Amino acid sequence: MEFTVEHATVGDTFHCVRNRREKRFEGDSPGIEWVVAGANGDYLAHRVRDILAPHAKRTDIDKLITDARRNYIEKELTKKTDILSIGDLFDKAANKKDPKFLLQAYTAETEFYRVLNVNLAQAHLDETGSVTLQINKYCSWIVGIIAHHPCLDRFNFSGKCYRGMSINKSDLEKYKEGTRILTKSFLSSSKDRDVATNFADTSASNDKISVLCIYDVRNRRSALHLAEISMFPDEKEVLIMPYTAFKIMEVAHLYGHNVKIEAEINLKECELW
Repeated sequence: MEFTVEHATVGDTFHCVRNRREKRFEGDSPGIEWVVAGANGDYLAHRVRDILAPHAKRTDIDKLITDARRNYIEKELTKKTDILSIGDLFDKAANKKDPKFLLQAYTAETEFYRVLNVNLAQAHLDETGSVTLQINKYCSWIVGIIAHHPCLDRFNFSGKCYRGMSINKSDLEKYKEGTRILTKSFLSSSKDRDVATNFADTSASNDKISVLCIYDVRNRRSALHLAEISMFPDEKEVLIMPYTAFKIMEVAHLYGHNVKIEAEINLKECELW
């Protein structure tokens, strides 16, 4: 029998949504989320902020959002329902000149946040000479507005938040105490450790283990608390901004039976220049 919405039970729907949310709160490759930045990670984070921040200060923000809708949402997304629903939120953001609706678009369970993060991961940070960022123009607009527009100051978050990661054991060995990393995409985390742990992938193979990343966010506008506007407020989602620099303070291996998380990585945000 073909499975349709009419045949779906409440349980089916719940598990379907939960499975999709798991992908939001846990990464399956540190190479997509991070880049090892070396000792100048804090400087790079500062420079990228300088590159992206001007988009949030433009007086024609409504035009930027409308152009991003037409030339990014309508061209990069593939599902008609997602194009319509995300496009509607972009229209509201443009008409009201309120970037809050861009955040709502990101938290919606559509392909938008995945497509955006893939494009961000593909961006190239050129450190030769003056620092430059080679990135899709519309991505840079969206990120710049979300990360820096003053209307979103009320969502500013500082403190600890938690995110799962499924990682190759050999890759884990690369991340030593003192290593500096730079986030490459938006990272969804939670204020609630239990939420991140419950979303953790426990089906790790012999080659991969489940890791809990504990981020200590310190600088203004490096992360936003989205519970107020999220469709899933109980998740207490905290969105870490792209190009935020962290220093690995500790990598702890957890041992014993019935251990859901096999290692923890404690990261502390670097001070901005």
